[in-house]
Amino acid sequence: MVTIRCKKNAATDSRLVDHHPGSSSLRLRDPKTGGDSLAEAWRIVSGKKLVDLTHTFSPTTPVWQGFGPATFSPAKDPVTGRPYTIDKDGFRALQYSLVGQYGTHIDPPAHFDAHGMTLDELPVKNMILPLIVFDRPFKSSCTCACITAK
Repeated sequence: MVTIRCKKNAATDSRLVDHHPGSSSLRLRDPKTGGDSLAEAWRIVSGKKLVDLTHTFSPTTPVWQGFGPATFSPAKDPVTGRPYTIDKDGFRALQYSLVGQYGTHIDPPAHFDAHGMTLDELPVKNMILPLIVFDRPFKSSCTCACITAK
């Protein structure tokens, strides 16, 4: 294990990061207690620029033709078949039908491996990974050469 001391200003921004060789994970340690600290992690993350990657999704969103478009419809009472309404039921609800692989998503190992883990079996810690942003104008196709081009 390698411990890295990160400092901007020793009086106000000192923290320890543990890195295990051969692992892509980093573990934050509270410099006062030497232990993990959710508050310390939040202090670090909350000072960073956060980018919301949310996109509006609708039945008109372009998707791979092999799946076809999503459908949205009013949710219905299973007994009467009548759609729920605010006037009659005090709420409204929608029924969404869509393929889980539309757009940006998570493909668990079970997507490609009959014996692989399903999404609910993956540890949440495996969902937090380093991010690299390629600030490139949109191209209809991109290869390694276009990513590494200067």
